[in-house]
Amino acid sequence: MEYCIIYLSTATPEFNPDMLGRIAQTASVNNKPLNITGMLLYSGTHFLQVLEGDQKLIEMLLKHIDQDSRHTDIELIMNTAIQKRVFADWHMGVLDVSRHRDLDREKFKFITDQAVCDPAAAGRAAISVLKLFRSELPDPLARYKKKTA
Repeated sequence: MEYCIIYLSTATPEFNPDMLGRIAQTASVNNKPLNITGMLLYSGTHFLQVLEGDQKLIEMLLKHIDQDSRHTDIELIMNTAIQKRVFADWHMGVLDVSRHRDLDREKFKFITDQAVCDPAAAGRAAISVLKLFRSELPDPLARYKKKTA
């Protein structure tokens, strides 16, 4: 069964944005054989991440993520079965959106909050935010596509 989890968390003082490259590389290498896809946004102080894949694998990964000392205050925004992946080509896209200073935890939360008392709305809002920034990442399959003259 395809599954999706989206969470919001706060970066700890020990986190350095220079770590994002290593996170992207490690996550991509680890996620590919497990067929886990998703995207991680870093706002300068907070993370918003979506993970898609097999439910048991996603839940195991979330337990591992929960133990990571680079962030705290993990809040699940969406935890549900899905029909189709949104980030099927991304074994882990990572993007620093800190130039968008208005995306602090409260703004991330507001975007994804259940303002209309609809739990599904929070997940849809988070997906919309993640998709918005997905366009800023390079095509993950670009190196495999033939170059045209």
